Amino acid sequence: MHSDPLTFEGALTLQEYRRARQFHSRGVLPFWAPGALMVAGGLVLGWLQVSSGQDVWVPALMVLGGAVMLAWRLAEGWMSQRTWRRHKLLREHIRGHLDVEAFHAEADHGRNRLPWNLLHQWKASDDLLLIYKAPRLFFILPKHWFSSLESWQQAKDLVSTRLPSRYRLQRKKFLWLAAGWILFSVLVAVNLFAD
Repeated sequence: MHSDPLTFEGALTLQEYRRARQFHSRGVLPFWAPGALMVAGGLVLGWLQVSSGQDVWVPALMVLGGAVMLAWRLAEGWMSQRTWRRHKLLREHIRGHLDVEAFHAEADHGRNRLPWNLLHQWKASDDLLLIYKAPRLFFILPKHWFSSLESWQQAKDLVSTRLPSRYRLQRKKFLWLAAGWILFSVLVAVNLFAD
């Protein structure tokens, strides 16, 4: 374990903020998959219900809900830019360090010292480290804020020993979602072929 504090410093760019938001919302499936699955499932279910002479309001709602999900995902780039322009704190220069005790960050407006047990989880890509304070509230630490590749890797290693990974939590959500889809499909099939 690295005993010296691992320092970081920098100011977030719009591109890094966009990548962090996309990375945050990326789950086990590609970002467009849930909406596309709902649209496709609604169309298939609608075709089956029309061919058997049943009402199609449930498939119509599925298609509409899936289309709204897809539109929301596609609008994320615009929403990121809007948020970036409105909130000055996102663009502020930040410096800090990670140690075995806590996450430390400092900016012109103040300081944070957050012990690891108060933080929620973490997630890392090749060039971003997200440290979550809550399920949708996180610190963004780009790789280039660290002094070297070695300190970047040591920071990820340190965080991985102090916080649960977001990936593990997302797999559980995916399994519940898959179980729900299977149950829904069974109920629809029973309803279709009961007549």
